[in-house]
Amino acid sequence: MNVAKISPDNVQLSVCTYDASCLSGAIDIGQLRDKNISRLPEGSLELVVRPDDDLRENETESVLGYNNIAYSDGIGFFADQYGVLRYSDGFNGTFSRVDSVGFSEYSNVHATKFSPDFENDDTMFIAGFELGVFRSIDRGLTFEKVFNSATQPQVPTGSDSVGLIVSPDFASTGVVFTYVTNGKKGGVDSVLFISEDSGSNWTAVDQGENPPRLLSLTLAIDNADGRIGKYSLLGNTRDGNIWVNRRKGQAKEFGQWEPLRYPVKGEYTSVLPKESVAGKGFCHDSVLGTSEGKLYMSMLTGGIAYGNLKDTRFTSPKASGLSQRFRFSGGGQTFVKNWRKTFYDLLLEVEGVLFGAFFNEIWMSLDDGSTWTSIYNLATREPRFSGQ
Repeated sequence: MNVAKISPDNVQLSVCTYDASCLSGAIDIGQLRDKNISRLPEGSLELVVRPDDDLRENETESVLGYNNIAYSDGIGFFADQYGVLRYSDGFNGTFSRVDSVGFSEYSNVHATKFSPDFENDDTMFIAGFELGVFRSIDRGLTFEKVFNSATQPQVPTGSDSVGLIVSPDFASTGVVFTYVTNGKKGGVDSVLFISEDSGSNWTAVDQGENPPRLLSLTLAIDNADGRIGKYSLLGNTRDGNIWVNRRKGQAKEFGQWEPLRYPVKGEYTSVLPKESVAGKGFCHDSVLGTSEGKLYMSMLTGGIAYGNLKDTRFTSPKASGLSQRFRFSGGGQTFVKNWRKTFYDLLLEVEGVLFGAFFNEIWMSLDDGSTWTSIYNLATREPRFSGQ
């Protein structure tokens, strides 16, 4: 899911589903804030697909896949199994194929990320499996490959980028992260790389022995010792555990992962009681750190846990949505025939409004996560073949 500010009362909301469908539309959050409407009108999000006249020889419409969609400052990007399209006027205007991002047979875009100052610095990144990391400094007109797994001696054969994060202080620090793994359940270690010059050069982070194998990464502000503005990396494992990677030492370098600790009976522990509401852990792709210093995590049992990150502690915890049972993640979603399952970055914030995607529903919170309302249902899809 991707959400980007258009104006104080309007955002562009985009979402992809597991059946290779992506949808996008401009929505009026002012109307929702003022309670003039309680739900978005039907058809607010429109399907974004590669036009038939852009399909080349031996290219056919995808049936199942992991497409990717993103938008910023009037420019839209859509990626499918054949490559990347750039839309010069959102997703309603003209488009062009971005041939400078070269695809192989099994390439997959996992991240399309913009500089926080994209409006002025024109910088963005595209990363994915059998792609590496590409950077553009001209608003996505052309891209240069800046990270190639095959040339990195620390990367095991068969591994490639599955995640990319642009730091909130990118304009002053040039910090970008990419996470490299083999895309399988087990086997070789995964590698975390950091660039401190806007992606030109990369260094493998020393994660120590047997680092946790992560499904998703995010950044969250560390509120310890008045460190507002300083951030830590948070990662989520397949079993729902959250790990923290903090800048340490005089060099302020990221390093080994430590488990997130929770307050239980007056003490902080990394093991939650099984009978607690979060006892089964947290969903991947749905751990969110906001610019105001809040940390939100979607629970595998349903609902949201939210509070603050202080070093490796989750402080001032609260929970919401327990009766609504939503789980903002691909993990934890049960298959239902002909329903669309959303994926990628399933918990987001813009202009103080929180958005979450679960199954075929978009949810929203206007009060910092205290209450949640379902505001939109994606249309059910037509069966593509017998038994689906």
